[in-house]
Amino acid sequence: MKKNHELINEEYQIGSCRICDLSEEQAAAMLKQFGGSPLSTLTVFYDPVEDMLVLNREHKHYETYRRIVELYMQSPVEAQEILESQNHGKHMAELIHVLNDCILTRHNNRELFILGKQKGYEDYDITYSMLQAIMKRHGEHGVPWLMYMVYLYGVIQGKRAERARRKTERGKD
Repeated sequence: MKKNHELINEEYQIGSCRICDLSEEQAAAMLKQFGGSPLSTLTVFYDPVEDMLVLNREHKHYETYRRIVELYMQSPVEAQEILESQNHGKHMAELIHVLNDCILTRHNNRELFILGKQKGYEDYDITYSMLQAIMKRHGEHGVPWLMYMVYLYGVIQGKRAERARRKTERGKD
């Protein structure tokens, strides 16, 4: 995003800008995201490059949307789900969709960051062999199923590692 945005909430990475502050790429992405609606009707969008929720400062209901976005982002999941389950019309549904997309993307980015910090297994050859076996046995079910099976294998390995750690700790006593 251009540097002509104002950070309005640092904790939740919420900013604001005018439509003319958007880059051409952002404007095109917003038009595509909102089905070709005029940019002047844009209320909020999520910029994953900047990890920023950005409100349209020129929107006639800017202050209302600002309060809604800040309240939603600081609300517990249960309250968010209640608001989402109510029928507030198209504009609110679009707003909630953008906010949920932001929340999910931020969650996934945190998880990927943690995953990137993990040390590789000492038994890499065994792990790689196991992954190949999973692909061979479950490959016909498609990529999502393979990913699920690999995830479950990771859970199993994590439980095994935790049991081994506890067993070692008990042996020290």
